[in-house]
Amino acid sequence: MLRQLLGKRLRILRMSKNYSQEAVAIDLNISPQTVSAWERGTRAIPIENLADVARYYDIPLSKLVHGLDQVDAFQLSDSGD
Repeated sequence: MLRQLLGKRLRILRMSKNYSQEAVAIDLNISPQTVSAWERGTRAIPIENLADVARYYDIPLSKLVHGLDQVDAFQLSDSGD
């Protein structure tokens, strides 16, 4: 389930930047099949690749992994107000 959610985020990020899976694969030095498997949630992203992916899409790692809504809600509830 978590792999599918992360995969969906990756696909949305890629498409929002109008990148092809092949372009992402070249830039991250992985195969297009790996990008596809990550996006479909059929293969987990190795921990050593998560930071590279977050940096590539210019998004904090926490937002990539946990999603925008969950992180923003956490930050609001932890603001001390």
